[in-house]
Amino acid sequence: DDDEASVPLSAWRNFLRARVVHDLHPLLSREYLLANLELKQAISEVKDLPPRWNKCVKATEGGLPALAQLHFLKMRFPPDARQEGWELLRRLKTAFIEDIEGVAWMDNVTKARALTKANRMEMHLGSADDLDSWWRYPVTEVYFDNSQSAYRLHLLRSFVKLDRPISRSEWTMRATAVNAYYDNGVNGIFIPAGIMQPPFFNDTFRVEQNFGGIGCIMGHEMTHGFDNTGRKYNEDRELRGWWDDEVVKSFLEKSRCISRLYEGF
Repeated sequence: DDDEASVPLSAWRNFLRARVVHDLHPLLSREYLLANLELKQAISEVKDLPPRWNKCVKATEGGLPALAQLHFLKMRFPPDARQEGWELLRRLKTAFIEDIEGVAWMDNVTKARALTKANRMEMHLGSADDLDSWWRYPVTEVYFDNSQSAYRLHLLRSFVKLDRPISRSEWTMRATAVNAYYDNGVNGIFIPAGIMQPPFFNDTFRVEQNFGGIGCIMGHEMTHGFDNTGRKYNEDRELRGWWDDEVVKSFLEKSRCISRLYEGF
């Protein structure tokens, strides 16, 4: 607009230089870190720099994601644990499908499509299967250069996906994450190795304990395919309504029991 057009070019140059320095300050020397800390202290409750070990771990995991995940898998997710985890997933999916078969408030047509979607739901456990084939770059002794190499490789990995079909097995969460998710676009659940740890799971735990821990999380992720958002994606992963109007009405009414419960506290 007119206001921006009136700003002299020198001001834009200074602004852009400041933005570049600010964005790159975590990779620079301590004087830059302390200057940014002073700014954060003035506008937020940040009191100190993060511990050096914390920054190093995050930088390594972010800059060398495949190698960091492979190391974590080797140390914390042995084959026996993976096998036990898959057994839990298979049993939970079978029980989930049986549950849908017994839902009384769905008409037969909607239920048949729901069963198709549930049967097609893909399950992913531990990590991506292609970590060994991820592109890598030469690591030097210069932290700044390594960080820039990692960033360029990240962009390149994104660019090569253009015009390619969506991969239903691609993870958007690292193996080290203590979390899990369901992806509507691929109709799949992803359970990282990071959450397949005590207290949620251990291959030495009794099966009841694992079902009560990680089993609850696995089952919860499956339900996302049929919740208030997941129900809008059909069995072909398309954003198209496929529930009968009466079924939607019944779903919304029955889900009110949760809000009524919390309203009573």
